[in-house]
Amino acid sequence: MRPLENDHNIIVKIFVKSNLRILYFACLFLSILFSCRKSELSWNTELLTPLLKSSLSFKDIVQDSILSIDSSQNLTYVFDKKLYHLSVDSLFTFRDTGLTKSYSLDSLSLYNANISYPITLGAICLQAGLLGFLIISQNGQNIAIPSIPSFSAPVVPISADSIFTTMTLATGQMDISFTNGLPIDITNVVFELRNQSTNELIVQGNFPLIASNTTETKSYNLDGKTLEGKLNAQLISFGSPGSNGIPVLVDTSNAILANIKVYNLHPSIATARWS
Repeated sequence: MRPLENDHNIIVKIFVKSNLRILYFACLFLSILFSCRKSELSWNTELLTPLLKSSLSFKDIVQDSILSIDSSQNLTYVFDKKLYHLSVDSLFTFRDTGLTKSYSLDSLSLYNANISYPITLGAICLQAGLLGFLIISQNGQNIAIPSIPSFSAPVVPISADSIFTTMTLATGQMDISFTNGLPIDITNVVFELRNQSTNELIVQGNFPLIASNTTETKSYNLDGKTLEGKLNAQLISFGSPGSNGIPVLVDTSNAILANIKVYNLHPSIATARWS
């Protein structure tokens, strides 16, 4: 049985090999047939060619009058045109600044001024160091205020220039008053009044004692003084014995009220302020 089986295998191999050879030649024939087929002949006649040649510069676009060329061959384009015209008098109306008032030296003699400024207990305590802060901390309380050593108060600017800036007086009077609204007496009150621009001393005075809730006034002669419309007033020094061990109500809004009154002024020279 084995020789017959071998013969059968040989026949099968010969058959397969023969069929493969036929398939190979068939594929080769078909590839040659289709690869040799030619496409239809055609021509593309669309051509892009320039019709003309020219050049265009910036001068061909804008006028020569608005172009300029510098040494570096840089072009400068200048466009100048009025967009809108507006005059000042269309926005504002100016009033006539001519002289509308006049004063004589006699009319200045009628000028009287009464100027007041307060110095509060709170402001005084701020200048009194640690003791002052202690008093402020007891605001609204009843305490025995200890004695306050002498110290000065800041300069207070005063404006009295209603119709003049300066005037030299032939005669004149000034009253200085201090009203003590504090719950304690104040002593050795030294004050000065000076012109603001020149610092010239106008009046200096001393009040040895101004008791609590009282007013003290002194008058001063202003003959020959040059008085400015802007002045500086200052308490150069003052102190207090305190409340002498008696509890008093601390109210930091309580104040010493200084009052300056000038009257009976007869100027020899004056510079008026016009308004």
